[in-house]
Order: sequence, then structure tokens, then C-alpha cells
Amino acid sequence: MPAAKIFLYSCLAVCFGVLLASFFQVTALAALLYCMAVFLLFFSSLAAKKPGLAVWAVFLVFFGLGFWRFEQAWWAMEHNELSTLNGSSREFVALVDSEPQVGDSQKVVVRPEGYEGRILVIAYRYPEYQYGDKLKISGTLQEPPVFDGFDYRLYLLKSGIFSVMNGPAVEKLESNKGSSFYAGLLAAKAGLRQSLNQALPYPHNALLAGILFGDQNGLPQCSQKEKEAAEEEGNSCLKLKEEFNISGLRHLTAVSGMHIAIMLPILIGLGLGLGLWRSQAAAFAVAVIWVFILMIGLPASAVRAGIMGTLMMAAQAFGRPASQSRLVVLAAVFMVMLDPLLLRFDIGFQLSFLAVMGMIYLAPEISEVLASLISWPDLRNVLAQTLAAQVFTLPVLIFNFGYISLYAPLANILAVPVITILTIIGFVLSAAGLVSSGAAWIISLPVWLLCEYLIRIAGFAAGLPYAALNLNIHWLFLAFFYAILWVITARLHDKRISRFLGF
Repeated sequence: MPAAKIFLYSCLAVCFGVLLASFFQVTALAALLYCMAVFLLFFSSLAAKKPGLAVWAVFLVFFGLGFWRFEQAWWAMEHNELSTLNGSSREFVALVDSEPQVGDSQKVVVRPEGYEGRILVIAYRYPEYQYGDKLKISGTLQEPPVFDGFDYRLYLLKSGIFSVMNGPAVEKLESNKGSSFYAGLLAAKAGLRQSLNQALPYPHNALLAGILFGDQNGLPQCSQKEKEAAEEEGNSCLKLKEEFNISGLRHLTAVSGMHIAIMLPILIGLGLGLGLWRSQAAAFAVAVIWVFILMIGLPASAVRAGIMGTLMMAAQAFGRPASQSRLVVLAAVFMVMLDPLLLRFDIGFQLSFLAVMGMIYLAPEISEVLASLISWPDLRNVLAQTLAAQVFTLPVLIFNFGYISLYAPLANILAVPVITILTIIGFVLSAAGLVSSGAAWIISLPVWLLCEYLIRIAGFAAGLPYAALNLNIHWLFLAFFYAILWVITARLHDKRISRFLGF
């Protein structure tokens, strides 16, 4: 078996080991026996001159590596000192180490001095805190709760957050104690966002900020009181954020592979225009992409897209064809080894990778079906990729959120084609606003029209009868669906699957 295939299968074995470890725990004795059995299999295979068995032993080694990585991360999580303090009143000196989320209150993630891990502080709206502020915080540490079956504790753990403090006493001690580079990136992001706020009315500016920066905090949404009042009247409270959720368009406000795919060729063209060689322009594009991903807070979808883009650029630089499916696996392994909790407990991570796999394996077949209906190749490909991503992610969405958006395919068909042009001129608008208010006003007119178009689509789809149906499914159905989907996809294009698996 070629070394490239062995490497690919080893990556898959690592992921499978991490996934299995998230469901089952083993004793130290069982782990020792496993290592001895793999060791014996490998060397006995070499002695018997059976390289095929030796390769399987290598796969088992990487499977064990994935299993160990999850167990190691889980042990560190359970024995973290902060988590043992939950339920007690404490005072910390802590550093704000990420951009606070501001709404009716402030969600501030801090890193306390002398402890490993972070704390989520839910503070009053004012005074506002910034990245790099050193604070003295006094309050009661609490374990993150479970909301209607949603384990908030596991959701926060993937970000290294072990405790929550609600309404503590906060005193600001110092400012600008964090990384000056990261603080500069956040300041640049704030400047671009302020430029959008000045050029566009609300909620169009909030929607564009979500599309460009993945910032969903500014989108209009119903308060808890509004939801309760609507339920008493037998209605549902729907504002823009709820409309995007129900219509299946919320993914547009999360920076993902679509955004990176738009930005990379533009940045490469810019580098070439500046007189760089093509390899230098590619390196310039990758560097800018990662600065952008860091600026928006390293969301899983953007990190995955950034890794894939980097690998593609590297493959082109070394003259090797970039297999998209293999790049997805490599990106998955890289992220899972950094944080093993992602694979099972991060829904965004799961949806991101499923969407990409759908685009790779199912979109070409859908595009062929649409060829007789749509003659414009670019539009046909966008629609095919959108529908393929919807098919691959739908079961996970239903399983985790308990409802299905009936009109999501229609809404996406109408909305996704405008995202490319909106992203491009949106960035131009945010940059122009820093230089000339007149130029920004001119550019804002088509941007406003496109944002209004998306808002109308979301409102229309969310307002249709039975727009969202409550539906709970068992995990066995989830496994059954993906098994059937795999069989169907494989039969649609056996050659593509065979090339990926190496048969």
C-alpha cells in the first residue's frame, strides 16, 4: 500500500479513536493489554513477512493514539482546579483574554492568575470591558447548567471554560495587558464594524457584520419576555435572528469555507498586482486569511476552511494535486488532536465538516441533474453545493435542535447566490468608510439592496405555514441515515469514492 494511503487511513483511525473514546472509557489494564497486542501483531507480521498485517498494526497504533488523546484531555478537564471550586465564593485577579460579547449584559471570558483554564463572567452592561483588561472579580463560581437537554458545560469546555460567574463584583485594575498584536486586530475589526454602522441602517449593518465577521450578537432577536408574551397569545416571536434560524439561513452569518473561497483568489490577485511571484502571492493570501481568522475569534468553521486553504496552497506550491476529501480529513485530524472534545461535543464543527463532505461528494451529481434546467455554470454549482450541504447536515440539525426547516432549501437557493458579491462589496464598503464617507455612501446603496433582499427572503420563508416542524429523532436513526446516504453517494459515483479510498 502506498505511503500516502497509509497516512490517510492513519488519520481516519485517529478520528475514529477519538470518537469511540468519547463514548467508552477503558481501564489502565485494558489499555496495557491493547498496546501489547498491537506490539505483538506488528513485529510478528514483520517476522512472518506479512506487510499487510503490519500496516493494520500501524492503523491500530493511530487508533490508540486518538483514544489516548481524548482520554488525556478528558482527565485534564475533570481534574482542573477551577472545576473543583464550583459552588464556592472566590476572588480572582484575571485577564480578559478574548473579545467580550455585548448584549443586554456582557459575556466576558477571563483567565484567572494562578489557575489553568478560563471563567465565563456574565457582568452588567456597563462599564464595558475590553480585551487585555486586568480585573479583580469577586463572586460565586458555578458549574455551567444543562438547558432542556443542552449540556452547556460541555459546550464551554471545548473553549477551556470550566466555571461561570453571574453578576459578580468587578473592579478594573489595568488596561492593555494582553497581546498588542491581537489587540490591534480587534481594534481594526472594531473600526471596520463602526464603518458599517455609519454607512448602513440597522439591521442591515448588523446582518452584514455577521456575514463578514461572523458576529451574530448584533442581530435583532426576541428577549425572553417577548417570547413568553407571544407564547401566552399562542404566537411565536419572530425577529431577524429567529427568522434566519427558521428559514435555514443562519449559516450565512458564520464565516466558513464559502468566505475563504471568495477571499483567497482575490488576495492572490492583489498579491500579483503588487508585483509578487505567484508562490509569494499565495503565501501572502494565506497569511492574510489567518490574520482575518484570528481577528474574528477562531471559529471552527473558519479554522477548518483556513486549514484547507493552506493545504491547497501548499499542494499547489509542491506541484501535487490537491484532493479535497483528503484535505478535509487532514484538517479534521489537526483540529481534533488540538482539541479532542470538538469531534463529539461541537455541533458547529460537525456541521462544518458534513457540509464540506456534501459539497465534495454529492454536489457534482446534483449539478448534473440541474444542467438541463440551469445553463449558467456558476449559478448551477452554487445551488448544487447549497443543496448538497443541506442534505448532509439536515439529520444532525434535527437531532440537536429538534426541528426541521421545511423551506430551508428554497431559501438557500434564493439567498446563497448573492453572498459572493455581497461579501466582496461589503469588505470594500467597510474599508471605504475609513477613508471617505462619500464613497462609502455610494457603495452602500447596492449593499443595502442585497441585505434587504436577504432580510425579505428570511422573513418570507419563516412566515410560511409549517416553516419549522418539531421533530425528535433517535441517534440510531442518525446512524442509519448516514449509512444509507453513504451507500447512495457511493453508487452515484463509484469512481470518485474508489479514488478517495484507494481501491
